[in-house]
Amino acid sequence: MSTSAYERGVYNKQVYSTWRTKWPEFFPSERYFFEGGGAVPGVKEMSILDVGGAAGGLGMALLDSVSSDIKYFNIDPDKEANKWGRQADPRLELMDGYFPQDFKLDRKFDMVTMFALFPQIPDWKSLLLSLKKVSKKYINLAVSVRLDGPTVVDIDTSYFYYFDSGERVHQVVHNIYELFNFCSITEMEVSEIKFFGYRTKNNQPDAFRALPDNKIIKGNILIVIDEGRFAEGRTGGCSNAETRSASGVTRFNVRPDIEVNIEGNIYRNYNEIDTFSFD
Repeated sequence: MSTSAYERGVYNKQVYSTWRTKWPEFFPSERYFFEGGGAVPGVKEMSILDVGGAAGGLGMALLDSVSSDIKYFNIDPDKEANKWGRQADPRLELMDGYFPQDFKLDRKFDMVTMFALFPQIPDWKSLLLSLKKVSKKYINLAVSVRLDGPTVVDIDTSYFYYFDSGERVHQVVHNIYELFNFCSITEMEVSEIKFFGYRTKNNQPDAFRALPDNKIIKGNILIVIDEGRFAEGRTGGCSNAETRSASGVTRFNVRPDIEVNIEGNIYRNYNEIDTFSFD
């Protein structure tokens, strides 16, 4: 994927200077973990890094509607969009560049967000590990997921044309179990994974997907990080009593707790998720 798709920002700036600067303009799934549904404490005084947040509209909306004490920082390669954002709202900190290669700050944030951009990144595993390095507690991502079949990462089968650049970018559809399993590896140090999502209708006409819309669940995933979770000989693997006894290791970690909310139905393990019906 050419990075130039994100640098031709005339239309991009126009779109994000008139839309997604007010809280109601964000999707219900994007608002969910800021509004108490995800039981995230301390939102009012959070420091937030928004990766690929265009003109900083999320920061404007959060500061106006959630808490004026939020500290918002955005990194985006679109210089024109960032220029507009700085002029429109001096409360925002906006950096020109790509994440992670241009992010040079020795600094961590309470929450790292990545909304429209995350489904456009095929190397999502490396990206998650990079996001984890700059997050103290939470990673909040917009995702499209499927409940069966492999993750779709082929730009020739699932894509859309990015604004006025006219270049194709990925529309990754994650297998929800593959995504959750990667978030469970030791390096991620995750204690909880929460998901809130739903099926949508009337999607953009220029979006091409390898699955019909009624097989895709759109939403947000909240990854809760517990730094030091696997210290003192603890591992990220599941184990049974016999394994623990034979190894002599007394503290094995099972997978993170999960909570999946699909259209109001709550599931807390993989077997429960599998009972969701697309009928």
